[in-house]
Amino acid sequence: DPRGSGRPTLRVRAGSTALRSTRRHDPAIETRVSRLEGRVSGLRVTFPIRATNGEAADLLLDTGFQGELALDAATLVRLGFDGPVGVSPVELGGGSGADLFVDQGRIGWLDGELEVSALMIQSTEGAMGLGLLRDVQFTLNTKSRHAAIEKAP
Repeated sequence: DPRGSGRPTLRVRAGSTALRSTRRHDPAIETRVSRLEGRVSGLRVTFPIRATNGEAADLLLDTGFQGELALDAATLVRLGFDGPVGVSPVELGGGSGADLFVDQGRIGWLDGELEVSALMIQSTEGAMGLGLLRDVQFTLNTKSRHAAIEKAP
């Protein structure tokens, strides 16, 4: 950011909705964790996700979503995602269809980093889908209000 605010600069091209972040990966920021601890409130489960630029977001686990992430444009930019790489037709919860922008980025994920795809949505409540739960152990205990994601044994 030329004004030194520390926030990423948004670039919008005329006639385009492409958003870009000027913030890039800083290897000094630790994003690797061996276990993600979630929060359970009623039937809502949220997990903190940390991008490789050090920024984080709490995301709702959406068991009806087969993709990896669904985030609004401002959160995608804040997390340092690269900007739209395409458009994907999706079926929304009510059964209607929509074409949504797809963005690419990296997150800290279970002792490493993971390249992920994110659908750009309007809602400011971000979601993580079942696509992130491949090859992991997911634990949910509604009585103790505990949820966790860790490497599968």
